Amino acid sequence: MKYLFLTKIKEIHNDASLREMVIIDIVSLHYTILHCTAELDQLKKGLSSLGILYIINHNSSIMALQ
Repeated sequence: MKYLFLTKIKEIHNDASLREMVIIDIVSLHYTILHCTAELDQLKKGLSSLGILYIINHNSSIMALQ
């Protein structure tokens, strides 16, 4: 997916800065998955015990940012 931020005059971001933003996103996700797995599992277990995880799994659109 390519993000373009355009004004009437010129592009705000060039391809190099877009690649940098994507790399930062990937590194952040990698860190979260590898280093926060226990915390994420605990959150998932808590949501499951309350019945909320089932609702989220079957209505994933409620988690979409508005």
